Amino acid sequence: MDLPIKSSISQIGETQWLIGHDHICELQDFSSLKDNILYRRRDPFGRTFQVRCTSSIPATILISVQPFYSAGASTAVWEFAGLIWKVRSWAPDIEDEAQTISFVKDTFPTISVPEIICHWTEVSGKRYFRTMKRAPGETSDDPWGKLPDSEHKTVASDITDYTLLMADVRRDALENVARIGVTNASIQPDSWHLPTFRLRIDEATRYFQPFKMIFPKWWINYKARVHAVQRMGLEEEVATSIRDRRMAVLEESQSYFGVIAKSSVGQ
Repeated sequence: MDLPIKSSISQIGETQWLIGHDHICELQDFSSLKDNILYRRRDPFGRTFQVRCTSSIPATILISVQPFYSAGASTAVWEFAGLIWKVRSWAPDIEDEAQTISFVKDTFPTISVPEIICHWTEVSGKRYFRTMKRAPGETSDDPWGKLPDSEHKTVASDITDYTLLMADVRRDALENVARIGVTNASIQPDSWHLPTFRLRIDEATRYFQPFKMIFPKWWINYKARVHAVQRMGLEEEVATSIRDRRMAVLEESQSYFGVIAKSSVGQ
């Protein structure tokens, strides 16, 4: 049975925290540790903290650390050691948030994104961990009601501009920045509650079926094949998909003009 997401971080000492099952955040230890040190960083008070991966967890009482934000069983966020710690539930073939943030940072340099210190996936615990520097300023939940309408409009305008800017980016397929297939509730059955993942060809065919009233059958088959090919990563299959599409177009064209020819002869 998986532990609740809020149990992902525990305090095991005055300045030592257990992150997941095998990572520890603590004040820098100058002793000869053989563990893998992921990072060392100085906090605003001049203290140096480190995060290390270890197979030896201290035998001590685990003290629960309450997150300052949680979203049910999927996400929780903490702040300690001068950093923001976010834990999210994880499943195979779902992109990690560090990839998304890196994509936004590289593609849209005018959009502010948090600086990621380190991140990792704990497969056994089905958790994804991300550590970030705290952005300057304060969260909007407390001061929002005190801000004048002009400030509200400015924030709304900035968010709108960011959204429009990112909306201009296009992909050749329904996929996220990690090139993993994205499901969409508006074009697939409501009962098909599956996570984000790369589709097999049979799944991709069902995925594009709602378009059959708009596009011809060859288009649905072609899109399904290409989407599945991206999952498999085989260039040979891409070439096959293109040939299949050309043949489908040719056959449909021949059929179309054949009907016209017959009707002309009949006249």
